[in-house]
Amino acid sequence: MKKISILLSLIVIMAISSVAFAATPFSYVTVDYNDNLKELYVYGSTEYDAVAFFVYAPDKTLKVFKTEFSESGNFMTSFDQFNADQSGEYVVRLANYYGGSYYNYTFEGGSTDNGSGEDPVKPIPSPSPSPSPSPSPSPTTPAPTPSLVPIPVVANNIATVNVNATAAMTAIADLPNGGTLKLPVVTSAGTTNVVIPMSVVNSANTGNVTFDLTVQGLTYSLPANLISTATPVGSTAEVRITVSSPTATEQTQFASAVQTAGGEYVVAPMSFDVEVITVTNGQTSVVPMNSFNTFVERQFEIPSNVNPSKITTGIVFNADGTFRHVLTAIAKVGDKYYARINSLTNSFYSVIYKPMTVKSVEGRWSEKTINDLASRMILLDVDHFKPTALMTRADFALYMVRALGLEGTAVDGKFADVEIDTEVNRAITTLVKYDLIAGYPDGKYKPSQTITRQEMGIMVANAQKYLTFTGRDESRLNKTDINLVPTWAESFLDAVAFGILNGYEDNSLRPLNEITNEEGLQVISNMLNVSGMINK
Repeated sequence: MKKISILLSLIVIMAISSVAFAATPFSYVTVDYNDNLKELYVYGSTEYDAVAFFVYAPDKTLKVFKTEFSESGNFMTSFDQFNADQSGEYVVRLANYYGGSYYNYTFEGGSTDNGSGEDPVKPIPSPSPSPSPSPSPSPTTPAPTPSLVPIPVVANNIATVNVNATAAMTAIADLPNGGTLKLPVVTSAGTTNVVIPMSVVNSANTGNVTFDLTVQGLTYSLPANLISTATPVGSTAEVRITVSSPTATEQTQFASAVQTAGGEYVVAPMSFDVEVITVTNGQTSVVPMNSFNTFVERQFEIPSNVNPSKITTGIVFNADGTFRHVLTAIAKVGDKYYARINSLTNSFYSVIYKPMTVKSVEGRWSEKTINDLASRMILLDVDHFKPTALMTRADFALYMVRALGLEGTAVDGKFADVEIDTEVNRAITTLVKYDLIAGYPDGKYKPSQTITRQEMGIMVANAQKYLTFTGRDESRLNKTDINLVPTWAESFLDAVAFGILNGYEDNSLRPLNEITNEEGLQVISNMLNVSGMINK
């Protein structure tokens, strides 16, 4: 264990380039990093009621962030599984939870001696208080500036943060292509608005950067390339990301819907919204961006008193107060669990516990998969489910829409043989909207016709427009009857190569075979698993 207690003064740069000094609100701070156990502890004494902790790596990335309340002026926090493997100075930045100045403490990362030898923790130098030019920063001092995410301005329970364009552009320039710009916000307000200048969005777009907004245990990850950046000449534009709690009326409506369905909340609902605000000749226009052409992730921190196994799925609330399944996987980061929810739209989201058991599959090979999909609300009519019955093209459309968490959209008369204003119509036309199915050349969908393995494989392979499959193995294509797959259906082979749709024991594919309900749902489960969108 390497430890040192640190006394620090805050440097304040005055407008006339002279330097003044103020007493720190932290009477002492101790930073302990144990390289052997990969644990970081920060504790001490402060006049603040609550402390925000930011830990930056030598490459300027924000590694971890959390808040703790102090008791009788004392505070302590720990970061488990913290690997300080980069060479150079790590910065532990402390601040008042409710806003104010930052105070920096550093320790050395990289090669260590597992807790023995010279203590690597040291304070940022504090020169004696005398008027002098501002000292040049040490070359090893990390570049992130506190002004990247300024202290929120709170009014009427709404916190607003205006991201500093200069600081953001500097941080983006230091990121690798495809990097992440972290925007941690510390506030207890019911609504948080983070405003990003369009110049920052354009710069982030060039580098394929993703914005990670973190507030109150939530993280919203928005790729910059999903934001419309077209701005009229002479106009100014910015992007506003809003994370908010439901109103009292919405809370009652949502809670009633979940209880009626036999579920219970694991985390409270929160709304995620994105708007592009443009000002042209003094006129302001606000354009919502609440649907995307790729999945956008939001993470909910699972409360420490909740068993992660007591989670069945994340949900999104529809405009009428009902809700539907969205792609959800549980991940452990350090000592905390998170629900990773992916969706193509914005709205109110939550995580629920709603386990289901399907009696007709009890003791069958498909039991675990079918029960899981029923608990995720992909399979709804559990009392009448017939596992060995042949699946129809209409059935598969319903299951695919629910599996991907898509909101049904009705289009009258899209297919001549699909009845208008029905759940099947909404499912089929939604899949057409997302370019997942096309129907037959004669303008029909043939919803009551049984689906073949080949047809199902093509529809599943089309989902790669939105999902990233992993684990491709070309040896899976070594089948005795692969020559039976026509050229127009070759995408079916993608589903085989990724292990989504498997062959038979005699090493055949039998592409024209019909498929049963339990087999079809197993294929859908495999699709979600190889994309990492649900837990195996």
